Amino acid sequence: MEYTTDNGSAQAGSDYATATGTVTFNPGEVAQTVPVAITVDTIVEPDEAFSVNLSNPSNATILVPQATGTITNDDSLGSIGDFVWLDANSNGTLDSGEGGLGGVTVELTKTGSVGTLTRITDSSGHYLFTDLEAGDYQVHFLAPGYTPMDVTTKVPLGAGQSNLDVDLRLVPMGSGSGSGSGWGSGSGVA
Repeated sequence: MEYTTDNGSAQAGSDYATATGTVTFNPGEVAQTVPVAITVDTIVEPDEAFSVNLSNPSNATILVPQATGTITNDDSLGSIGDFVWLDANSNGTLDSGEGGLGGVTVELTKTGSVGTLTRITDSSGHYLFTDLEAGDYQVHFLAPGYTPMDVTTKVPLGAGQSNLDVDLRLVPMGSGSGSGSGWGSGSGVA
C-alpha cells in the first residue's frame, strides 16, 4: 500500500521532509515503520506532530488509515560553564600571562534534586555541563591551595538557555582574596 505524510502542527520543509512511498505488510503483520527525515534545529518549541496516511491497499483492508508521528523537542536542554583563572598578581584583572587553571573540581547541583554532577577544569581552565533541564542550579568550585578554596554560585537556567559566563577568579593562598561570579537577574552570588 502507499503512504504519504501530511502536516499537523509540524510543517513539511521546516520540521520534517515530506515522505511518500509504498510499504508491504506480509500475512499476519499489523504494523510497519515508515521512514520520515526530521529537520534538526536549535529552536526551542513544543513537540510537534504530523500524519502518515495509508491508501491504495492491494489484497488487504486498511483498518487504521492514519497514524501520527511526533517530533519531540530536544532543544529545551541548556548548559552551564566557563572558565577558572589564576589572578597571579591579585589585581582582579585577567592580565597577559595569567591564564586558566586546570584541575579545579566543579560540582553542579539542581535545587530540589538529588545528586551532583562533577567536572574537572581542563588544562586551559574550562569546564562545561550540558543537557541541563531548566531550573535553579548551584555551581560549587573546590580549589585547595587557592583563595577562595570553596565557592558556591547560584545560577538560574531557562529552558534551552546556555550560561557560559560562570567563571571563578582564584589567587594563590595567602596573597589576597579571590572572587566568583554568576549570571542572571542580578543573582551572581559568590
